[in-house]
Amino acid sequence: MKLTDLVKSIAERFQTGVSGVDHNFSVNSSGPAVELLLRVVRQHWPDAVVRNADSEHSTPVSGGVAVSAEALGDEFFVYRDSRTKTDVDRHGLAARNAAGLFRVMLGHAADGSGPICVIETYRDAQVLDDLLADFGAVLTDKQTLKSS
Repeated sequence: MKLTDLVKSIAERFQTGVSGVDHNFSVNSSGPAVELLLRVVRQHWPDAVVRNADSEHSTPVSGGVAVSAEALGDEFFVYRDSRTKTDVDRHGLAARNAAGLFRVMLGHAADGSGPICVIETYRDAQVLDDLLADFGAVLTDKQTLKSS
């Protein structure tokens, strides 16, 4: 599925009952935040793959393959595994696959308070709640250590 089709699929999610929720994290800088997020993803989804929003190519987050924040860019998708990515590519975002992916957007907060990492999830799922809670905790710990 091309990126434009995926974005269209996400836009149509409201018609299919799949809605998105944004989770906002203030970060010191986006590079280390992405590295921390990928570390947490590896713990929860060992078979996860990531894809830059401007690319059709995906990369596994485990297995010795280095995934850099620069390569992922300011917007990327994280899939639970390659089967989920294939299902989304073929059929678009749907209730059956929505708990198996999330979108990450990096930028600056509209209020000028600094860098922000927005994670958009598409379905309530305990594993996503746990992953996001762990990311928030690790992010807070690392930023607290840096500012001390």
